[in-house]
Amino acid sequence: MRRKSSIILSVMFLCVLFMGCATQKIVYKPYDLNTPLVAGQFIQKADNFVLLFDKSSSMDDPYAGTTRTELGKDVVKRMAATIPNLKLNAGLRTFWNDKTKLDYGMASYDKGDFLKPLDCIIWGSGNTPMAKAILRAGNDMATFTGNSAIIIISDFEHIKNLDDMRPQNVMAAVAKLKEQYGNRLCIYPVQVGNAPKGKIIAQEIVKDAGCGASVNADELGTATAMGAFVEKIFLGPGKGGVIATMSAEATAAASGQSAVKGMSATIHFDFDKSVIKTAFKKTIADFAAVLVKNPDSKVVIDGYTDYIGTDRYNLGLSDRRAKSFKRVLVKKYGIDASRIRIKGFGKTDPIAPNKTSKGRYENRRATAFIE
Repeated sequence: MRRKSSIILSVMFLCVLFMGCATQKIVYKPYDLNTPLVAGQFIQKADNFVLLFDKSSSMDDPYAGTTRTELGKDVVKRMAATIPNLKLNAGLRTFWNDKTKLDYGMASYDKGDFLKPLDCIIWGSGNTPMAKAILRAGNDMATFTGNSAIIIISDFEHIKNLDDMRPQNVMAAVAKLKEQYGNRLCIYPVQVGNAPKGKIIAQEIVKDAGCGASVNADELGTATAMGAFVEKIFLGPGKGGVIATMSAEATAAASGQSAVKGMSATIHFDFDKSVIKTAFKKTIADFAAVLVKNPDSKVVIDGYTDYIGTDRYNLGLSDRRAKSFKRVLVKKYGIDASRIRIKGFGKTDPIAPNKTSKGRYENRRATAFIE
């Protein structure tokens, strides 16, 4: 135990005294996903989710002026504030010291009630029974139809030869859930802290799940970044691709910068192609018009593929897709090439299951973001 028993008793008394540790209000202006959702630029992708929160002893370790636990709680609170108005079945489950507990749900998502259990998490203890929590999350969602997501908040720290996380058990749990849910399940690990082996474990979870994305909590520090991550979990592109993933007003309020910061456009490609499809010419034209009106803005274009093909080939193909997007902006609309950076990510970071033709089509994409 890292804390004296008297301190533990005092904290338990305070939790009871304040009737479940009422959630404190956080001053945070979230990324607006409701405006484009109502406009039809997005459709709902996930219907159910369980958030798994690690409260093992390693989460007590200091990090970035606080502890991993407190940083994790902050990530969850900002994520909850960003989730748009969707009909969701939700659960919040903690895991620690060979135990796991469903602290919220499964119930209709209510932001206030969902967050209440977090304030009773003061520190962690024991090992990291992540595999047990993942399996229980699968059971939590078993009676619900539609697509499901598991979000894992953890440092993913594992020390070799120590009976802690047991990564092999984690991967076995992921494999079992994939058998149970097939392409209806995606997993999204959020690493708190910078344990190198933890990052590898988080990435392996996504790889074995076949759908999802891993991210470090440090990368979710802005409203724009959090909005993009929440979009990835819960939303898919509506008709004609996606542009303006957040309202200009919300972006300006959240960042204090240009009202176009954070806007994006996504286009999709045929199998093994990098040629721009006619269906997405208007998407690019609309995005280019924003760039023309905002000559100081910078753009990043990320290219992706589905899972078919070798890693090396797909990296090249994803790069060519990003270049195709850039080429049209430069040659047809006169955007200065120096304003645009591109990067190919290959088959990594799928936004849909690769087991269906529709999912593979969604993953064959290039997305341009205004920085």
